[in-house]
Amino acid sequence: MNRGASLGVAAIALGLVVGASQISAAELRIRSLGDKAIRPLSLTCSENAACSGDLALEFQGEVRTVTVDATVGPDIAYVKFHTDDGPLTIGAAKSDFVAIPLMQFGTAHLRVEVIHPTLGGVATSDEPRTALVDIEIDTTR
Repeated sequence: MNRGASLGVAAIALGLVVGASQISAAELRIRSLGDKAIRPLSLTCSENAACSGDLALEFQGEVRTVTVDATVGPDIAYVKFHTDDGPLTIGAAKSDFVAIPLMQFGTAHLRVEVIHPTLGGVATSDEPRTALVDIEIDTTR
Protein backbone atom coordinates (compact mmCIF):
# COMPACT_ATOMS: atom_id res chain seq x y z
CA MET A 1 0.00 0.00 0.00
CA ASN A 2 1.39 3.42 -0.88
CA ARG A 3 1.88 6.18 1.66
CA GLY A 4 -1.14 8.24 0.48
CA ALA A 5 -3.46 5.23 0.78
CA SER A 6 -2.08 4.43 4.26
CA LEU A 7 -2.74 8.00 5.42
CA GLY A 8 -6.24 7.85 3.94
CA VAL A 9 -7.01 4.60 5.79
CA ALA A 10 -5.56 6.04 9.02
CA ALA A 11 -7.65 9.22 8.64
CA ILE A 12 -10.82 7.18 8.11
CA ALA A 13 -10.01 4.99 11.14
CA LEU A 14 -9.29 8.07 13.27
CA GLY A 15 -12.53 9.66 12.09
CA LEU A 16 -14.47 6.55 13.08
CA VAL A 17 -12.89 6.47 16.53
CA VAL A 18 -13.38 10.20 17.17
CA GLY A 19 -16.85 10.15 15.62
CA ALA A 20 -17.89 7.22 17.79
CA SER A 21 -17.66 9.36 20.90
CA GLN A 22 -19.82 12.18 19.52
CA ILE A 23 -23.56 12.07 20.15
CA SER A 24 -25.81 13.53 17.52
CA ALA A 25 -28.95 13.06 19.62
CA ALA A 26 -30.27 11.25 22.67
CA GLU A 27 -33.77 9.90 23.29
CA LEU A 28 -34.80 10.19 26.94
CA ARG A 29 -37.73 8.19 28.30
CA ILE A 30 -38.77 9.17 31.81
CA ARG A 31 -41.60 7.51 33.68
CA SER A 32 -43.16 7.46 37.12
CA LEU A 33 -43.04 4.04 38.83
CA GLY A 34 -46.06 4.61 41.09
CA ASP A 35 -49.21 2.49 41.19
CA LYS A 36 -51.18 4.77 38.85
CA ALA A 37 -50.90 4.45 35.07
CA ILE A 38 -49.18 7.67 33.99
CA ARG A 39 -48.00 8.49 30.48
CA PRO A 40 -44.17 8.58 30.26
CA LEU A 41 -42.28 11.57 28.88
CA SER A 42 -40.14 11.20 25.74
CA LEU A 43 -37.60 13.86 24.87
CA THR A 44 -35.18 14.01 21.95
CA CYS A 45 -32.17 16.13 22.87
CA SER A 46 -29.37 17.24 20.57
CA GLU A 47 -25.85 17.27 21.98
CA ASN A 48 -25.15 20.33 24.17
CA ALA A 49 -28.69 21.63 23.74
CA ALA A 50 -31.25 21.87 26.52
CA CYS A 51 -34.60 20.17 26.15
CA SER A 52 -37.56 20.00 28.50
CA GLY A 53 -41.07 18.69 28.95
CA ASP A 54 -43.79 18.17 31.52
CA LEU A 55 -44.27 14.86 33.32
CA ALA A 56 -46.88 13.71 35.80
CA LEU A 57 -45.28 11.98 38.79
CA GLU A 58 -46.97 10.03 41.54
CA PHE A 59 -45.78 11.26 44.93
CA GLN A 60 -47.00 8.52 47.30
CA GLY A 61 -50.46 8.41 45.75
CA GLU A 62 -50.75 12.09 44.80
CA VAL A 63 -50.13 12.95 41.14
CA ARG A 64 -48.37 16.24 40.37
CA THR A 65 -47.03 17.67 37.13
CA VAL A 66 -43.36 18.62 37.17
CA THR A 67 -41.05 19.99 34.51
CA VAL A 68 -38.07 17.92 33.43
CA ASP A 69 -35.01 19.72 32.02
CA ALA A 70 -32.21 17.75 30.36
CA THR A 71 -28.88 18.54 28.76
CA VAL A 72 -26.87 15.89 26.95
CA GLY A 73 -23.11 16.14 26.54
CA PRO A 74 -20.71 13.81 24.75
CA ASP A 75 -20.38 11.42 27.71
CA ILE A 76 -22.97 12.45 30.28
CA ALA A 77 -26.56 13.65 30.56
CA TYR A 78 -27.91 15.94 33.26
CA VAL A 79 -31.57 15.69 34.27
CA LYS A 80 -33.36 18.08 36.63
CA PHE A 81 -36.93 18.10 37.98
CA HIS A 82 -38.72 21.27 39.13
CA THR A 83 -42.07 22.95 39.69
CA ASP A 84 -43.04 26.62 39.59
CA ASP A 85 -41.98 26.73 43.27
CA GLY A 86 -38.40 25.69 42.51
CA PRO A 87 -36.19 22.65 42.00
CA LEU A 88 -37.02 19.24 43.43
CA THR A 89 -34.28 17.23 45.10
CA ILE A 90 -33.08 13.87 43.90
CA GLY A 91 -32.08 10.96 46.10
CA ALA A 92 -30.33 10.78 49.44
CA ALA A 93 -27.66 13.24 48.27
CA LYS A 94 -30.45 15.85 47.96
CA SER A 95 -28.99 17.22 44.73
CA ASP A 96 -31.19 19.23 42.38
CA PHE A 97 -29.98 17.25 39.34
CA VAL A 98 -28.76 13.79 38.43
CA ALA A 99 -25.76 13.10 36.18
CA ILE A 100 -26.07 9.95 34.06
CA PRO A 101 -22.99 8.51 32.32
CA LEU A 102 -23.87 7.61 28.73
CA MET A 103 -23.12 4.28 27.12
CA GLN A 104 -21.04 4.33 23.94
CA PHE A 105 -23.56 1.94 22.41
CA GLY A 106 -26.92 1.06 23.88
CA THR A 107 -29.04 2.41 26.67
CA ALA A 108 -28.11 4.15 29.92
CA HIS A 109 -30.63 3.36 32.64
CA LEU A 110 -31.16 4.81 36.10
CA ARG A 111 -33.86 4.80 38.77
CA VAL A 112 -33.98 7.78 41.09
CA GLU A 113 -36.13 9.06 43.92
CA VAL A 114 -37.49 12.57 43.39
CA ILE A 115 -38.39 14.43 46.58
CA HIS A 116 -41.18 17.02 46.60
CA PRO A 117 -40.91 19.12 49.80
CA THR A 118 -44.21 20.98 49.25
CA LEU A 119 -47.54 19.77 47.92
CA GLY A 120 -50.54 22.06 47.52
CA GLY A 121 -48.49 25.01 48.82
CA VAL A 122 -48.15 23.45 52.28
CA ALA A 123 -44.62 22.73 53.49
CA THR A 124 -44.16 19.13 54.52
CA SER A 125 -40.41 19.25 55.11
CA ASP A 126 -40.60 16.86 58.07
CA GLU A 127 -42.34 14.34 55.78
CA PRO A 128 -41.53 15.12 52.14
CA ARG A 129 -43.31 13.12 49.47
CA THR A 130 -41.23 11.00 47.13
CA ALA A 131 -41.70 9.56 43.64
CA LEU A 132 -39.69 6.73 42.12
CA VAL A 133 -38.66 7.62 38.56
CA ASP A 134 -37.16 5.50 35.80
CA ILE A 135 -34.85 7.25 33.29
CA GLU A 136 -33.62 5.61 30.07
CA ILE A 137 -31.34 7.30 27.57
CA ASP A 138 -30.63 5.90 24.10
CA THR A 139 -27.88 7.66 22.19
CA THR A 140 -27.35 8.09 18.48
CA ARG A 141 -23.70 8.38 17.56
